[in-house]
Amino acid sequence: TCESHASQVRRWLSPHRGVSKDKLTQYLRAFQLRRKLYRKPGRKALKRAIQATL
Repeated sequence: TCESHASQVRRWLSPHRGVSKDKLTQYLRAFQLRRKLYRKPGRKALKRAIQATL
């Protein structure tokens, strides 16, 4: 649900105290990529990581 996703983002951001509003989008994109990689094992995850970095 939306609430669980928001709580996971808050937990993931907590070690990065003081995230500026300008950089928040980058942190959220990194979080999304991390979540997608953990859901897709193997070659699909590697292919997605390569596409995301290019």
